[in-house]
Amino acid sequence: MPIDVRRLRLLREVAHRGTIAAAADALSYTPSAVSQQLSTLEKEVGAPLLERTGRGVRLTDEGWMLVHHGDNVFAELERAEAALEASRRSVGGRLRVAAFSSITTAVLAPTVARLAVEYPELEVGLAESDPPDALRDLRLGELDVVVGHEYDHMQGAPDPELHRRELFAEEMFVAAPVGRFPPGRPVAMAELAGDPWAVSGLRTDCGRAVCAACRAAGFEPDIRYVFTEFGVTLRLVAAGLAVALLPELAFSEAERGYEVHPLADGGFRRRIFTATRLGNRDRPAVVAFLDALHESTAAFTARDERPGVVAAR
Repeated sequence: MPIDVRRLRLLREVAHRGTIAAAADALSYTPSAVSQQLSTLEKEVGAPLLERTGRGVRLTDEGWMLVHHGDNVFAELERAEAALEASRRSVGGRLRVAAFSSITTAVLAPTVARLAVEYPELEVGLAESDPPDALRDLRLGELDVVVGHEYDHMQGAPDPELHRRELFAEEMFVAAPVGRFPPGRPVAMAELAGDPWAVSGLRTDCGRAVCAACRAAGFEPDIRYVFTEFGVTLRLVAAGLAVALLPELAFSEAERGYEVHPLADGGFRRRIFTATRLGNRDRPAVVAFLDALHESTAAFTARDERPGVVAAR
């Protein structure tokens, strides 16, 4: 019996989202409907694909094998769709993009504005998302492009389903209350061991990277304030309540009221990248978006007043 591609997609959703309930919620199905469809798929292939584990499920070896081949099937279908779009020689439709807030302010806003003028038939939807969640949604086809970040000491393994390209790398800086250190002097992480800290969400990549850097320097940060928005963090620093470790894109205010110091002992960098699926990277709308994004990035990295950005080569 031929394998039903729609049921194969359901299995893939369960594999990436971890539970039948999460897959059902994402696809607007009931969990029982997903379970029934996957039971039918098991009959089609003649092998068990899921195993019960308490209240959840996990894929069998046969299930993961089917998901792996399914990834190739969906990538080829998407390549065919992209080729058809390219043959029409027009850029339009809807493009779904996920990014983080600081890159949106500095680079993505002018990118989307440029596209609105050049391609009025293209509608760009832009939403904030932390990279791990955004990359998962990209693999599952819910997004078309992700603009994400990762840190030197927390780089993930290459993903065979995705095409990634680095845009630029930015240094990390210490934000401290005025007078905490001599102006402009590099600060070693160990010097911050006794300070109260303001950090991004502890479940975000940025928050985890900062905590890892503190632990590598031999101390556990005294975290008093947890906010995702860099602007809130910097206001806490300006009030003399905390120190913070932030990437260059965080420092966009003209009147700061705090001091910025480079990290001593080499520090580390945050790398900004784009990601697309292998099947959709040649789609005209994706190509147009990435071209405009690279132009905006070039303009941003050419500025002279930034604390320290290194353009990707």
